[in-house]
Amino acid sequence: MALADVLAFGKDLLKYRHFEDKQGQDGLDGMRHNLRVLKNSNLKDTRLIVCSMEGPYNYPDIDKLLTEPEFQDMNHKVVITAEPNYLARFTSTNQVISYQRRFMNAANGQS
Repeated sequence: MALADVLAFGKDLLKYRHFEDKQGQDGLDGMRHNLRVLKNSNLKDTRLIVCSMEGPYNYPDIDKLLTEPEFQDMNHKVVITAEPNYLARFTSTNQVISYQRRFMNAANGQS
């Protein structure tokens, strides 16, 4: 591959991932990419599982991303899992409390 081809590919990739505009500066470009791939895959029973929560605002940022018009219909296809204490900072819904109890019981060797 010629250097010009490599540079053109790199430029296209940066444009596709929105690194040069406001959308790509929020750190969710990878999440957007994965959501777009899932959305266009026509796999009805497939889910995107998000396991890694780094930073204090990842969950709220991802939650906000799922309200964007492009991804509003993807809520049912995304499963977010993190340490219960992390999720508990943002919500106290029954699902989080139940998950936290099951997690702590499993960590303590209880069923």
